[in-house]
Amino acid sequence: MSQPTQSLRTQSLVTTSLLAVAIVFPILATAAVALRFYARSLKSQRLKVDDWTVVLSLVMCWAISINTLVAGGIAGINTTTMNPIAAATLFYKCLWIEGIPLGIGLASIKISILFFYRRIFVTNSFKWSVNVMVAVLIGWGISTVLVQIFAGDPIQSVWNPLVPKLRYDYAAFGLALAGMSIVFDVIVLCFPLPVIRSLQMPTRRKVTVAGIFWLGAFCCIAASIRFYTLYQSEQGEAGGKNYDAATKGFIWSHIEPNCSIIAACLPTFGNLLTGKQTILSSFRSFFSIRSRFGSSNNKINGGSENSILGNSNKSQNSRKAWQNLDKNVDNNSVEITAQRQRAESEGEEDLEAGMEMERPMRIDVTREFGSSGVSRVV
Repeated sequence: MSQPTQSLRTQSLVTTSLLAVAIVFPILATAAVALRFYARSLKSQRLKVDDWTVVLSLVMCWAISINTLVAGGIAGINTTTMNPIAAATLFYKCLWIEGIPLGIGLASIKISILFFYRRIFVTNSFKWSVNVMVAVLIGWGISTVLVQIFAGDPIQSVWNPLVPKLRYDYAAFGLALAGMSIVFDVIVLCFPLPVIRSLQMPTRRKVTVAGIFWLGAFCCIAASIRFYTLYQSEQGEAGGKNYDAATKGFIWSHIEPNCSIIAACLPTFGNLLTGKQTILSSFRSFFSIRSRFGSSNNKINGGSENSILGNSNKSQNSRKAWQNLDKNVDNNSVEITAQRQRAESEGEEDLEAGMEMERPMRIDVTREFGSSGVSRVV
């Protein structure tokens, strides 16, 4: 009686490490975006273009992860029992699909960061520069998606391992995409530096503000590592196994856009602290007013007790004075709240109006970062 043969198991593109990255990093990016929206709500700030483009990039990151999870669910994790030709077809199709949301996600997160800069620095020259760079990134994103879609002739030949017919060198395209992403990351990170350099503040403070904007430097590191893994794959240096290099590049294709989202959201988290500090300062202001009026109340109450023994008319007058003081305390607390609301609304209007007001204005970095006051007259 013949022994039953075991199914031949070959290497899978989707490994345990790739699966973990595809699940964990989108969750972290989603949490960062949720905190960004919550920080906006603490200051009653309207959601603007930079916030919604972050959401677009987050959707693209989840699309990349879902693509990976589907491929792993069909073929298997680490190893697969599929026919080698069928497995290769599935994995090539997975890699082809991944390039479309990756191109959109990388372009949209860079655009979001530029619009965030535009929200803070409102000089005409800076706004013009941001608009030009946004147009360049939109063109880059659209061209990347189109080149990815029409890589094969016909399109389905991209994932056909038997008859591959590509319109161009696909490996070189991957390297070019990763290299251009690094260049654009550096340009975007350097965008606010000339404006920060001209701010009227100590050099140490300028370095601090620049450091806040450069929290996104890790996305350049992630893009560089992805570029290196793609280069290894093209040069055949990844070491003997079929999908090792592709899997490493795939891992960093997940990490780069998700880390870019987290880095883009970090500068907006200052409101999470300033909101609490503002509440505490309001209570301190309120109770300090209470204590001042309380000392006055004690004096009046003491006088009223003596007047009660002597004259009932004076007693009535003192009670009226006590009631008036209580009303003054309430009115003061209401006035404090109204003044805070007016100051925040005026600050938002100043940022939106910019140079159109044709008057000197102050760029308030504190509204976004929650750091100590940073301003410049432009």
